[in-house]
Amino acid sequence: MDLALPQNASVETIPIQRLTVDVALPCAELVERFRHHVPPIKAGVLREQTSAEGIARVIQETGTKSGFVLFAEFDHGRWIRHFPPFSTESTPPPPPPPPPPPLGPTAVHERDSERGRGAALGAHRFIFGNPLFAIDMIRESVEATLHVPLDCGFVEQPDGSTRIVMLLVEGLIAGHSGTLANEGLRQTTRELQIKVFRLMADISRQVDTSGGAGADGLSVGRGREGNSNVATSRVMNSKHSYSHSAK
Repeated sequence: MDLALPQNASVETIPIQRLTVDVALPCAELVERFRHHVPPIKAGVLREQTSAEGIARVIQETGTKSGFVLFAEFDHGRWIRHFPPFSTESTPPPPPPPPPPPLGPTAVHERDSERGRGAALGAHRFIFGNPLFAIDMIRESVEATLHVPLDCGFVEQPDGSTRIVMLLVEGLIAGHSGTLANEGLRQTTRELQIKVFRLMADISRQVDTSGGAGADGLSVGRGREGNSNVATSRVMNSKHSYSHSAK
């Protein structure tokens, strides 16, 4: 069916890559790891800053281990459990809703175990980023503001493992006709993606039960490969699929 576009509007198909990381760890544990590496920050505190130095100081004061900070969290498992096929007859009535938290619909330090029995499979969405990372892309194209901060989803699997999913920014920001020739923009988006890959490798790492050091479920950087059976990762786009399985 043809859609009637507004006057002076156009629709363009762009290549977008989707990162999928399958981790043989419980969703609740992965969520806590993410919160540990990406601490919360109040957007109001950022808005109060009057200089770039002030913004940098506020981010540094969070003690972030990854360089990223958390702006909001959405626990979709809290509400989808009330609808088929996620609901169950044994699900008890939900507790009274808490006061609205400062960072979004779900308080960022709330643990999944507090959701109550009978909850549906976990489904979390995180909004995260760092203005100091984003500004390099925005200097190249102000339209990059449409895709920052970043977001990712953690989805609990029926076997108790977790799938992490996110859309990578290079295609979103630098994949349309107006930016294809902007190599500076493509370079800054790639640099941001490297930081994202490192974050995913850190939170999906598990102690090697064979006695070795920690093992990554995600390959990041030149010459570094996953060496455990903890996770597999895939990056897919419209032209090809890349798959890496940790050995």
